[in-house]
Amino acid sequence: MKIKRSILIEAVRKVIEEQDFDADKFPFPNADKTGKYAKFMAQAGKPEKDKGPANDDEIASDATFTTAASNLNPSQKEIKLGQALGMAISMIGKLPGPFKDGPGGNLGAVISKDNYIMDGHHRWAASIFAAGPEIELGGTKIEMDGEQLVQVLALMGDAFHPGERKKPSPHNIMSATIDDVNNFINKFVEEGIGEFVDAETAKRVLEERFGSIEKAKAHFVSQLKNIQKEPPSWAQSRDKMPVLEPKDDEPEKVAAAMAAGQVDVYEPYAKLDGDEEEEEAANRRDTSISKIRITKEGIRNIVTESLQKSGYIEEYCHIADASYDDGTLAEDVEFWDDALVEAEYQGRKVTLNKPTRGDVKKFKVFVKDPKTGNVKKVNFGDPNMKIRKSNPKARKSFRARHNCDNPGPKTKARYWSCRKW
Repeated sequence: MKIKRSILIEAVRKVIEEQDFDADKFPFPNADKTGKYAKFMAQAGKPEKDKGPANDDEIASDATFTTAASNLNPSQKEIKLGQALGMAISMIGKLPGPFKDGPGGNLGAVISKDNYIMDGHHRWAASIFAAGPEIELGGTKIEMDGEQLVQVLALMGDAFHPGERKKPSPHNIMSATIDDVNNFINKFVEEGIGEFVDAETAKRVLEERFGSIEKAKAHFVSQLKNIQKEPPSWAQSRDKMPVLEPKDDEPEKVAAAMAAGQVDVYEPYAKLDGDEEEEEAANRRDTSISKIRITKEGIRNIVTESLQKSGYIEEYCHIADASYDDGTLAEDVEFWDDALVEAEYQGRKVTLNKPTRGDVKKFKVFVKDPKTGNVKKVNFGDPNMKIRKSNPKARKSFRARHNCDNPGPKTKARYWSCRKW
């Protein structure tokens, strides 16, 4: 079997690129209240400023990206229930204002490479409330993982409006109940929605669409589970998240600046002058670049982990005589080879055979039980232990202890632990 050189090069490039990101340069969740440092970083990626290659900070984006709402995930811990429900009613009624075209369409939001919404959470939730999880939504997709992108965007928001953050809410969708939803609908049909939608209009919209207020409540309650997705471990509360105003085209402006390499995202980083540099560097790591020594074992691990993250291929295999597309013999390569498949687990879509960060143990993975045909969640790995498969002795010892030559079925934790080692 041949492995294309382009795939290997891309895998190595991605790993090296990830190593060059210094989170300390983007002091999330703290805000830059003056905006001075944020504005500097928004322009410091230019070669004449950071002294790096011309394209070292270029990050591709796609302003035409669209997908079903169910494929998007929240990147913050809080979404205001009342605000999302109010937006949903405006969408359903196509009332004058930002939702006059109804649900769906462009969120005016930034979306990360791994499909986390960086802003626009209320528009996302409102669209699901209004039309269900399969409604098509769009935004500007930036090819950077959410955990890093949210840090960059928070600082870029401070370049537009220093230190500005949204207020938290006591009525969080993530912990909302049936009663919470019903109470808000009762309030809207009795008092109206804010200062723009009166009670009579809210009631008319719901009755025309659903037949009665009680049926409208039942609809919104049924959609709640499609919004209550668990935020990632790096998520922050709403009052610490990036603020980019779609009405001023700020998401598009940031994406364009990052695509042009203007934002100083990766090392080498530009330095501020004199005292300013000392002040900003006080809470940051040394950004000097270390030489990278690549060994046979190291390149094997880079390829394995990068292909797994990229979703190229996904089932464990070992090839002794792999070759590049030009015929050159490659070293032994381990990689993953199952096609990723979507399935449903407890009413929500999941990807089978793709381990992700866990909520009970270190990792979790969804698999289909071949005996019953049901989708099962498998938790595996000690969250307090490191995976040291780059250490030959540690790897050999682990695999021997767990009999990884015969790891058992996919529905057991041992199978997946062995794959990680």
